[in-house]
Amino acid sequence: MIEFIEPIQSRAIGVTYMLIAWAYLQFVLPAMIPLGRWHILKFWCFALALGSFGLGRLFGPIYLETNAWIFAIGHYGLITYAALRLLGILREHKGRWRSHHHAPPHD
Repeated sequence: MIEFIEPIQSRAIGVTYMLIAWAYLQFVLPAMIPLGRWHILKFWCFALALGSFGLGRLFGPIYLETNAWIFAIGHYGLITYAALRLLGILREHKGRWRSHHHAPPHD
């Protein structure tokens, strides 16, 4: 029974990844254009990661095959998105991070 459910579940997860990636590319990415290149790059990397993970789920254990580069692209996209997001957060809260870290305890 599990052998039957696993492929269906894996395909459903793959389709979900692909639909979310498509939504990011169709709706979120155009909305980010006025905000600048960093926002476009971040969300493009995120959509690329989701789409690559979706392809991996739809077409079997792609990370174990010779075309593992598709699965790796998903990881690279997610790593790039996470790094750019972290840099954005650190820039936005630049002075506040240090002041909260060394602040004396409140009574």
